Amino acid sequence: MLWANFKKMPFLLKLLTVHALAMFSFFIGSVIPIFPFEIDGKIVTFVEWWSSGSGILSLIVGIFLPFSGYLFLKRNRYARIVYISSIFLILLSQVVIFGLGNHSIITFV
Repeated sequence: MLWANFKKMPFLLKLLTVHALAMFSFFIGSVIPIFPFEIDGKIVTFVEWWSSGSGILSLIVGIFLPFSGYLFLKRNRYARIVYISSIFLILLSQVVIFGLGNHSIITFV
């Protein structure tokens, strides 16, 4: 049934749904310490990721956006509101966590 609903969606809504569901990778990356990675030439460990505040932000992204993607697939009337609210929550939380300096998640998008 979910696949049938996906096939009936207009292209832009399919794109938003795939984007929302793909953000589950942020949840996996924040919860499971697979390997350290590099940001701007600096190796970031799992501990640094969480102590900097990026871990909680990625966790928020990895929970709320996939939930909105699931609501899109279920053709829930609140799916779009949840999606937009999730994006707003992500942008607002990054300002709260990181401030208004140069280190913003928007620069990585």
